[in-house]
Amino acid sequence: ILTSAEECGYSLHRVDALPIHGDNKEFCFHLTFQEMEGADLPLLLLYLQLETVQSTILGIYGYLI
Repeated sequence: ILTSAEECGYSLHRVDALPIHGDNKEFCFHLTFQEMEGADLPLLLLYLQLETVQSTILGIYGYLI
């Protein structure tokens, strides 16, 4: 996912890890990406839909304070 995001013009900005159902052995990762110049959002979204079965997009924000 990280390599594909970079190829599409997005850099990793933040990673959060939360335990799944209180189990300390498995985690759910929340990834936040920052758009770089020339980024291709439709291509990244297509990749995520086709290649990552358990991904959920929580939001796409144009500007954050």
